[in-house]
Amino acid sequence: MPQKPHICAIWGDTGHVHIWDFACNLNALALSETNISKDASMVSNQTPLVKFSGHKYEGYAIVWNPLVPGMLVSGDCKNYIHLWEPSSDSTWNVGSNQYVGHTGSVEDLQWSPTEATVFASCSVDKTIAIWDSRTRRSPATSIKAHNTDVNVISWNKCVSLFI
Repeated sequence: MPQKPHICAIWGDTGHVHIWDFACNLNALALSETNISKDASMVSNQTPLVKFSGHKYEGYAIVWNPLVPGMLVSGDCKNYIHLWEPSSDSTWNVGSNQYVGHTGSVEDLQWSPTEATVFASCSVDKTIAIWDSRTRRSPATSIKAHNTDVNVISWNKCVSLFI
């Protein structure tokens, strides 16, 4: 998470997304070797803040919102995108915030660098979709971007508006 770099979101091949607070791990690394061995059990027995099993398949697309602390989106290989909205420092509302607009695996997600509610997705279905997180039914726009899979996308940070 850009606003709290010790908070990390991780995909698993089981389809679960975990959110971890690695502050303890980072602090242990900063200590001397003597303290690291003493605190090793505390670090190795850590549990995730969240384990989300709403994705039924593995995925690759996950990105934190650069403008809204704690907000992220995750997309899986069966075309589902979930919006994670923070409800506190260690909890997220994610279950009902599902977006479906692709017909293939969601390969990448990117938040707009200037619009807090806008994100883009790309897919093996050869399309790029632009979404507004305030409207959860369908993409604001979707275009066929290529003749083969679209695996990676990136916002132009020099242009403030999507035209």
